[in-house]
Amino acid sequence: DCSPLPSLVMSGSFVGYVAVGIAVLGFGSNFIPVKKFDIGDGVFYQWVMCVGIWLTGLVVAACYGCPAVPHPAAVMSGGALWCLGNVMCPVIIQKIGLALGMAFWCGTNMVVGWFSGKTGLFGFIKADEIHSPALNYVGLLLAVGALVCFVLVQPSQQEVPKAEGEEELPTVVDGGLADGRGLDQE
Repeated sequence: DCSPLPSLVMSGSFVGYVAVGIAVLGFGSNFIPVKKFDIGDGVFYQWVMCVGIWLTGLVVAACYGCPAVPHPAAVMSGGALWCLGNVMCPVIIQKIGLALGMAFWCGTNMVVGWFSGKTGLFGFIKADEIHSPALNYVGLLLAVGALVCFVLVQPSQQEVPKAEGEEELPTVVDGGLADGRGLDQE
């Protein structure tokens, strides 16, 4: 068999690129319903999301032969903290918006990941060897600087043109209509 395709498909790089493609589509898109629909306090939304991720992890663990977890208490603590963050995401996204909420979420993940990689994590993870400390700090400063610039961007309020014959619906603002009437005073 002279075909390079089977070796390419089974290579680590190919599997990595497929995983990155799935992650690009999956990460962040799970919060789109939070922006579009009223989800209450977000507990049910968070529970459904956690069950989906748990089932995915169960399938992956089964594919790898259910490997033993080296530090189960640390894994459970990390999962509990992650769930606490997920409970807060719907509230944060509804208050400050999807883009800014995700920027804070991802920026925090990035800085904590950088810090734990640089210093180790409570003896569970050994610190990574950094070959170029100057580039390491420059990369961190650029990333944090980009997040600061992103926070400073003011959203524009553009008027969306209405289709012909479409009537304007009243906008609800804090329990009342935008023109000052209450919802019960149509």
